[in-house]
Amino acid sequence: MKIEKQTTNNGLARMISRGFAGVDKRFEEMEKRFDKRFNEMDARFDKIEKIVLVDYKHRLEQVESDMRLLKSALAI
Repeated sequence: MKIEKQTTNNGLARMISRGFAGVDKRFEEMEKRFDKRFNEMDARFDKIEKIVLVDYKHRLEQVESDMRLLKSALAI
């Protein structure tokens, strides 16, 4: 006949405690990975933003140049 082992409240508390041991370290490691990835993404977005702004600046300068030529041609 198999004897069933009764779990006491203290025993249950110890089991739960062991189950949560190290969880804080795992979250810290995950937080570091997320921080690294977000920093990488920020750098990439900054790079894209600079490229787009340079392109729009060039386009705006071209429009202004064309407007000057148009005004000159129409003698305005």
